[in-house]
Amino acid sequence: MGMKHKKYGSTRRSTALKLLAGIALLLAFVSMTNMLGLLPVNALRQLEQTTGTGHTRVVCRYHDRDAGVWIHLGENDRALLLSAAGLNVTGWGYISGCPKALSADGATMGYYTISSIKRQAKVYYVFGKVPGGCAGVDAVLREAGGMAPDLAMETPCFKTVDGDCYFLCRVSVAYDSETTDSPHYNPVVKAVDSAGNVLLDETLGDSDVA
Repeated sequence: MGMKHKKYGSTRRSTALKLLAGIALLLAFVSMTNMLGLLPVNALRQLEQTTGTGHTRVVCRYHDRDAGVWIHLGENDRALLLSAAGLNVTGWGYISGCPKALSADGATMGYYTISSIKRQAKVYYVFGKVPGGCAGVDAVLREAGGMAPDLAMETPCFKTVDGDCYFLCRVSVAYDSETTDSPHYNPVVKAVDSAGNVLLDETLGDSDVA
């Protein structure tokens, strides 16, 4: 019985050593191949490097299956960044992004567009930060010529951190590939407090888009 117990204990130690060795090899492989860089959030990290804004904390993440992208919002004391990551043969890779410098009071807004992978449509994203007391955000796309009705945007991400609110709004607009003159839209964003008072009502222009 003693011999069997000793053999069983030796087998357990051998299995544990093999498991530890396997974990060490996996960590080394990840380090050498930068496999962690294939995660969607790596697009935000790449945008930080290319814009020189420094490390940001993630305040919002959204997987848009229609557009085939992961959207991340990152913020530090200098800027609010939107990054888009798309899936390719090596994993989730950086597509593009929109960096916006924070204003003196910390508020900022911007918008970004991308083509849907599932159908002929352009997806509009409006994102931003509203300091202090924001209870909700409504956003619409307004056709610049006033010839088409406003298009309401959904808000898949609305988050309050330390009294400041961060939001991401989106809408998908179908287009005809044979039509050269497509409508030109500008997002209009309204933020209100818990009493319904308007904190901001702003139309975003071409300078706010990536």
